[in-house]
Amino acid sequence: MTGGSALQRQLYTRGMDLWMTFAERYYIENFKGKVKNIRFEECNNSDGVNAAARAPVGGDTIIVCTGSKYNKDETIRTASYFQYFNSMTVLAHEARHSKGFRHDKDRLDYEPCAGTANSFEVARTTFECTEERCLPFKYGGRHQFLFEMAYSLTNDPRRFQGLCKAWADSLGIYPTDL
Repeated sequence: MTGGSALQRQLYTRGMDLWMTFAERYYIENFKGKVKNIRFEECNNSDGVNAAARAPVGGDTIIVCTGSKYNKDETIRTASYFQYFNSMTVLAHEARHSKGFRHDKDRLDYEPCAGTANSFEVARTTFECTEERCLPFKYGGRHQFLFEMAYSLTNDPRRFQGLCKAWADSLGIYPTDL
């Protein structure tokens, strides 16, 4: 990790720790050996998206946006378990870009939840975990699924098809929840 403040690096280091704790297989398949650098820098959010991070499709670097409302030091100072959980899923989402995947909404040829929305697998694993260590993060998984569906599959009917539907069903989420 390069750049950013000590608090920002700490937030994403804890996110990586959570990722390897809760979904090691997914980490190996989507991050290990593919992403070479996590760099903190100011992002141009001229597209109106207050992105927490960005990654070029097929690249080897994740750029964490230091100016994002999610990554500002004043927000991190009061970090809750959910912010650590969120940093974990942000890294998983961006790792999917690095692996060559685009947002599902931009690729209608993808199976439901096969693009960046597949990063929800990290949160799903946590939600379904019954061990005591998982309990504080359990409902973060449900929230993260709703966020990922709104972000990667905006107004896309595939949100409740195939793998997306299976995940929604396991979380007790219905189309009216989005």
